[in-house]
Amino acid sequence: IDEEFDQVIMATSAKIASKILVPSAGTHGAAWVLNNIDYDDFRVTLSLADDKDAVKTEKALYHVYPNGRLSGSIDRILEVGGGLYKLEVEPDSNPERPAKHYGSEILATRKWHHHRFSLWELLLTHRVLPRFNHVQGLHIAGDF
Repeated sequence: IDEEFDQVIMATSAKIASKILVPSAGTHGAAWVLNNIDYDDFRVTLSLADDKDAVKTEKALYHVYPNGRLSGSIDRILEVGGGLYKLEVEPDSNPERPAKHYGSEILATRKWHHHRFSLWELLLTHRVLPRFNHVQGLHIAGDF
């Protein structure tokens, strides 16, 4: 099948976008903001939650723990289920946990780069960067 496209959409992190953004009128500020969003490495684990796990037994959707660990009932968060699935995110620098920590079965584990949640990054990503949306072909969507 031959198709023609008038635009190409490429989803990248802010750091990569800052490097490929063509310097032109109106993009220098956007490139600076994109380049100043820092990222950390995280480990993300999707598992079947145990019956006694807080994501299954408590009403809260998210649970925040020491050392940057967060877990939640992802199917409840997305409103597609009743709490069978646990998604846990933590800094990749945290020690590995035993498999039984995650529940009855680990379905997937991935590494993920996520912007930091400092006041600086939140200011850049939620207040400054949106002002550059749709300038010179830069379209900002989702997480950065």
